[in-house]
Amino acid sequence: MLYRGTTAEEMGDPVEAMRWYKRTELADTAGKQYCRAAALKQMGILYQINGITKYAIGKYRQALDVYDTFQTRQRLFCMQQLSQLYQKPGVAIRDSAWRFNEASIAMAAGLSDSLSLAVAQATRVQLLFSSKDYEAAKNAALETIRRFGRWSTFDCWHFASQSYAELHLADSAEYYAVNAPAPVTPADTSTYYHSLSLIHGLRGEWSQAQRVQACLY
Repeated sequence: MLYRGTTAEEMGDPVEAMRWYKRTELADTAGKQYCRAAALKQMGILYQINGITKYAIGKYRQALDVYDTFQTRQRLFCMQQLSQLYQKPGVAIRDSAWRFNEASIAMAAGLSDSLSLAVAQATRVQLLFSSKDYEAAKNAALETIRRFGRWSTFDCWHFASQSYAELHLADSAEYYAVNAPAPVTPADTSTYYHSLSLIHGLRGEWSQAQRVQACLY
């Protein structure tokens, strides 16, 4: 049932995939808890992709309860997603976001998983930035970039840039905006233009700031 679900998902049929994942979740089969947890995780991913945040959180948390403690990488994935989702509008439970982020950092460090650790550290930067602790966000972003270089997420570079902008340090803000990895998604492009807009505004270049702002829409 789990494989039927993953096959349907790979073939672009999320409704059929969800049907099989639900059957896997409800199956009362001894010794198949891993399959049930994997189905819960995949349902969380599908809900997350479709912006159904509360359901995604519910499925990831159920998966964490079912995964064996030795399934550390699967648990790490769920915790990383939860630390992101708990920052979303309409949910925004910051204590939970911090708790799952700290757990993700500890687990990634224990696994010596540099890529996952870079992602978890970038989420920490996001939490600091959204708390308006721009000095701490800037320092955490710089430390993450120093440690992980191009493994640092696109957002991490722009949190560094925007933190510098909020601290009225335009040259440093521009450096991190310009040297960040290239945008990949439309959201990345919007983030890039937002950073440029803050920099132009900080320098009093209002016409350029307005032109950049127009690119956001």
